[in-house]
Amino acid sequence: MATRLEFKGYKALLYALIIILLAFPVLQDFTYVGLVTGVVLVGVLLVAVRAVAKRRWQIVISGILGTAATIGYFGNLLGLGAGFEPVGMLGFGLFFLTVGIIIITDIMLHIRHVTSELIYGSINVYLLVGISFAFAHALVEFIQPGSISGLESLSMGDTSVMPFIYYSFVTMTTLGYGDLSPVTGPAASLAYVQAVFGQLYIAITIARLMALYVANETDQGQ
Repeated sequence: MATRLEFKGYKALLYALIIILLAFPVLQDFTYVGLVTGVVLVGVLLVAVRAVAKRRWQIVISGILGTAATIGYFGNLLGLGAGFEPVGMLGFGLFFLTVGIIIITDIMLHIRHVTSELIYGSINVYLLVGISFAFAHALVEFIQPGSISGLESLSMGDTSVMPFIYYSFVTMTTLGYGDLSPVTGPAASLAYVQAVFGQLYIAITIARLMALYVANETDQGQ
């Protein structure tokens, strides 16, 4: 029962991530999609907190970071002044996602049986890492414009991360269409770190799942 409680909400989190990754690239040219994207991203962050939080301090810290990211996003979207710079919003979002990834990973490392929740958790970590790298790529581009070639001209007031989510997953899967590519040193470094991570994560995750499955089968056979 304890294991079930630790993994509550992972399926809902996975559905929310799939909606972001599949639906919004199709809808990005419609009016107010930026606002809807922000709402869904905030919702994903809240679901992530609900899914992984086991202790009160984790809920408090995640809530503070999520609130800061939300205020920064909507403050900038509504043009409420220089206090809500895109770089700050992206930084809070990246930090919040990183905290969630660390907590989920910590939980998974203590699981000794292959369950559907463990598989959901592994997929969620992979997708969350892809989105967090998107925030990191966006930060690099906003700090040093022109770091990624192929992007349309981006205004410093534009908070959309959708182009960077596409670029992030193309990089992490080493798909390499060539339509977007890193130009500056920081952008290139971030790209190959993500590409290496993506391949290692898949290999290590599959190896661990197989090892746990074999160990469980061996224990049951004795």
